[in-house]
Amino acid sequence: GCWFGCDTMVFEHCYFYQHFDAGVTPQYNDTDSEPCIFKNFRTTSCLFDYCEYPFEYFLSQKTNSDAKYVDTYFAYNFVRHTGYGFGDKATKSACVKSWSHPNPQENFVIEKNIFDRPYVRLLDMSAKNSNGQPDFNCFPKMNNNVYITVKNESAIRLNGKSFEFNEDGYKQLEDLGFEENAVYMFCEKY
Repeated sequence: GCWFGCDTMVFEHCYFYQHFDAGVTPQYNDTDSEPCIFKNFRTTSCLFDYCEYPFEYFLSQKTNSDAKYVDTYFAYNFVRHTGYGFGDKATKSACVKSWSHPNPQENFVIEKNIFDRPYVRLLDMSAKNSNGQPDFNCFPKMNNNVYITVKNESAIRLNGKSFEFNEDGYKQLEDLGFEENAVYMFCEKY
Protein backbone atom coordinates (compact mmCIF):
# COMPACT_ATOMS: atom_id res chain seq x y z
CA GLY A 1 0.00 0.00 0.00
CA CYS A 2 0.86 3.64 -0.22
CA TRP A 3 -0.13 6.17 2.46
CA PHE A 4 -0.10 9.95 2.05
CA GLY A 5 0.73 10.26 -1.61
CA CYS A 6 3.52 9.38 -3.97
CA ASP A 7 5.14 10.52 -7.17
CA THR A 8 5.49 7.51 -9.47
CA MET A 9 4.77 4.08 -8.07
CA VAL A 10 4.57 1.28 -10.64
CA PHE A 11 3.47 -2.35 -10.31
CA GLU A 12 3.96 -4.34 -13.54
CA HIS A 13 3.79 -8.09 -14.13
CA CYS A 14 3.29 -8.81 -10.42
CA TYR A 15 1.42 -11.66 -8.76
CA PHE A 16 -0.62 -10.71 -5.69
CA TYR A 17 -1.70 -13.85 -3.85
CA GLN A 18 -3.73 -14.42 -0.67
CA HIS A 19 -3.71 -10.79 0.53
CA PHE A 20 -6.00 -10.20 3.46
CA ASP A 21 -7.17 -6.69 2.82
CA ALA A 22 -5.72 -4.99 -0.24
CA GLY A 23 -3.45 -6.20 -3.01
CA VAL A 24 -2.60 -2.65 -4.13
CA THR A 25 -3.91 0.40 -2.32
CA PRO A 26 -3.14 4.12 -2.63
CA GLN A 27 -5.03 5.56 0.33
CA TYR A 28 -5.25 8.44 2.77
CA ASN A 29 -7.84 9.62 5.25
CA ASP A 30 -6.60 12.23 7.70
CA THR A 31 -6.27 15.95 8.33
CA ASP A 32 -2.69 16.96 7.43
CA SER A 33 -2.34 20.50 6.11
CA GLU A 34 -0.17 19.44 3.14
CA PRO A 35 -2.19 18.17 0.16
CA CYS A 36 -2.06 14.43 -0.34
CA ILE A 37 -1.42 13.75 -4.03
CA PHE A 38 -0.99 10.33 -5.60
CA LYS A 39 0.70 10.99 -8.93
CA ASN A 40 1.50 8.42 -11.61
CA PHE A 41 0.28 5.40 -9.62
CA ARG A 42 0.23 2.58 -12.18
CA THR A 43 -0.77 -1.08 -11.86
CA THR A 44 -0.61 -3.01 -15.13
CA SER A 45 -0.47 -6.60 -16.37
CA CYS A 46 -0.79 -8.14 -12.90
CA LEU A 47 -2.59 -11.20 -11.57
CA PHE A 48 -4.60 -10.76 -8.36
CA ASP A 49 -5.62 -14.05 -6.77
CA TYR A 50 -7.56 -14.53 -3.50
CA CYS A 51 -7.34 -10.92 -2.25
CA GLU A 52 -10.09 -9.25 -0.23
CA TYR A 53 -9.71 -5.99 -2.20
CA PRO A 54 -7.34 -6.49 -5.16
CA PHE A 55 -7.43 -2.76 -5.96
CA GLU A 56 -8.51 -0.52 -3.10
CA TYR A 57 -8.27 3.24 -3.18
CA PHE A 58 -9.64 6.00 -1.01
CA LEU A 59 -8.76 9.63 -0.47
CA SER A 60 -10.38 11.99 1.96
CA GLN A 61 -8.49 14.98 3.27
CA LYS A 62 -10.86 17.24 5.13
CA THR A 63 -8.36 20.08 5.59
CA ASN A 64 -7.07 20.38 2.03
CA SER A 65 -9.19 20.50 -1.11
CA ASP A 66 -6.11 20.08 -3.36
CA ALA A 67 -5.75 16.39 -2.45
CA LYS A 68 -6.32 14.10 -5.45
CA TYR A 69 -5.27 11.19 -7.62
CA VAL A 70 -3.38 12.33 -10.75
CA ASP A 71 -2.53 10.06 -13.70
CA THR A 72 -3.64 6.87 -11.96
CA TYR A 73 -3.84 3.82 -14.20
CA PHE A 74 -5.17 0.32 -13.41
CA ALA A 75 -5.16 -1.73 -16.62
CA TYR A 76 -4.58 -5.13 -18.27
CA ASN A 77 -4.95 -6.94 -14.95
CA PHE A 78 -6.62 -10.28 -14.26
CA VAL A 79 -8.53 -10.25 -10.98
CA ARG A 80 -10.06 -13.48 -9.69
CA HIS A 81 -11.18 -15.28 -6.50
CA THR A 82 -11.81 -11.92 -4.76
CA GLY A 83 -13.05 -12.45 -1.20
CA TYR A 84 -11.91 -16.06 -1.05
CA GLY A 85 -8.70 -17.57 0.35
CA PHE A 86 -6.97 -16.02 3.37
CA GLY A 87 -9.73 -13.38 3.60
CA ASP A 88 -12.31 -16.13 3.09
CA LYS A 89 -15.77 -14.91 2.22
CA ALA A 90 -15.14 -11.34 3.29
CA THR A 91 -18.57 -9.71 3.33
CA LYS A 92 -17.37 -6.33 1.99
CA SER A 93 -14.97 -7.66 -0.63
CA ALA A 94 -14.85 -6.20 -4.15
CA CYS A 95 -12.43 -6.37 -7.07
CA VAL A 96 -12.23 -2.55 -6.97
CA LYS A 97 -13.14 -0.88 -3.67
CA SER A 98 -13.08 2.82 -2.81
CA TRP A 99 -15.33 3.13 0.26
CA SER A 100 -17.45 6.25 0.67
CA HIS A 101 -14.78 8.94 0.42
CA PRO A 102 -14.66 11.87 -2.02
CA ASN A 103 -11.78 10.34 -4.04
CA PRO A 104 -11.02 13.45 -6.15
CA GLN A 105 -9.16 12.61 -9.33
CA GLU A 106 -7.66 13.90 -12.54
CA ASN A 107 -6.96 11.40 -15.31
CA PHE A 108 -7.77 8.25 -13.32
CA VAL A 109 -8.37 5.32 -15.70
CA ILE A 110 -9.48 1.74 -15.03
CA GLU A 111 -9.49 -0.18 -18.31
CA LYS A 112 -9.00 -3.50 -20.09
CA ASN A 113 -9.11 -5.61 -16.93
CA ILE A 114 -10.82 -8.95 -16.38
CA PHE A 115 -12.84 -9.10 -13.14
CA ASP A 116 -13.87 -12.71 -12.51
CA ARG A 117 -16.54 -13.97 -10.04
CA PRO A 118 -15.89 -12.29 -6.69
CA TYR A 119 -17.48 -13.53 -3.50
CA VAL A 120 -19.46 -10.29 -3.03
CA ARG A 121 -19.04 -7.57 -5.69
CA LEU A 122 -17.11 -6.79 -8.82
CA LEU A 123 -17.02 -3.05 -8.04
CA ASP A 124 -17.89 -1.07 -4.92
CA MET A 125 -16.97 2.52 -5.69
CA SER A 126 -17.77 6.01 -4.50
CA ALA A 127 -17.10 9.46 -5.94
CA LYS A 128 -18.19 12.89 -4.77
CA ASN A 129 -18.11 16.31 -6.37
CA SER A 130 -16.45 19.41 -4.85
CA ASN A 131 -19.62 20.03 -2.79
CA GLY A 132 -19.27 16.62 -1.14
CA GLN A 133 -22.30 15.17 -2.92
CA PRO A 134 -22.24 11.73 -4.59
CA ASP A 135 -21.67 12.32 -8.30
CA PHE A 136 -21.55 9.67 -11.05
CA ASN A 137 -19.53 12.07 -13.22
CA CYS A 138 -16.61 12.00 -10.77
CA PHE A 139 -15.70 8.31 -11.09
CA PRO A 140 -12.49 7.15 -12.75
CA LYS A 141 -12.80 6.69 -16.51
CA MET A 142 -13.88 3.08 -17.09
CA ASN A 143 -13.19 1.49 -20.50
CA ASN A 144 -13.30 -1.98 -22.03
CA ASN A 145 -13.36 -4.02 -18.83
CA VAL A 146 -14.64 -7.59 -18.78
CA TYR A 147 -17.01 -8.56 -15.95
CA ILE A 148 -17.69 -12.23 -15.22
CA THR A 149 -20.24 -13.11 -12.57
CA VAL A 150 -23.35 -15.09 -11.70
CA LYS A 151 -26.60 -13.78 -13.21
CA ASN A 152 -28.96 -11.75 -10.98
CA GLU A 153 -26.42 -11.10 -8.25
CA SER A 154 -25.81 -7.60 -6.89
CA ALA A 155 -22.52 -7.24 -8.67
CA ILE A 156 -21.77 -3.52 -8.79
CA ARG A 157 -22.40 -0.79 -6.22
CA LEU A 158 -21.79 2.85 -7.12
CA ASN A 159 -22.32 5.60 -4.56
CA GLY A 160 -24.36 3.13 -2.50
CA LYS A 161 -26.68 2.10 -5.37
CA SER A 162 -26.56 -1.60 -6.32
CA PHE A 163 -26.86 -2.91 -9.86
CA GLU A 164 -27.73 -6.56 -10.47
CA PHE A 165 -26.03 -8.48 -13.21
CA ASN A 166 -28.82 -8.90 -15.71
CA GLU A 167 -30.09 -7.01 -18.75
CA ASP A 168 -31.76 -4.29 -16.63
CA GLY A 169 -28.57 -3.71 -14.64
CA TYR A 170 -26.54 -3.29 -17.84
CA LYS A 171 -29.05 -0.83 -19.21
CA GLN A 172 -28.94 1.28 -16.04
CA LEU A 173 -25.13 1.38 -16.13
CA GLU A 174 -25.16 2.31 -19.82
CA ASP A 175 -27.71 5.09 -19.16
CA LEU A 176 -25.39 6.51 -16.50
CA GLY A 177 -22.51 6.52 -18.97
CA PHE A 178 -20.44 4.69 -16.36
CA GLU A 179 -18.33 2.65 -18.77
CA GLU A 180 -17.58 2.47 -22.47
CA ASN A 181 -17.43 -0.91 -24.27
CA ALA A 182 -17.82 -3.13 -21.21
CA VAL A 183 -18.23 -6.88 -21.71
CA TYR A 184 -20.52 -8.77 -19.32
CA MET A 185 -20.43 -12.57 -19.03
CA PHE A 186 -22.43 -14.97 -16.87
CA CYS A 187 -21.16 -18.25 -15.45
CA GLU A 188 -21.43 -20.48 -12.38
CA LYS A 189 -19.94 -19.74 -8.98
CA TYR A 190 -16.60 -21.30 -8.14
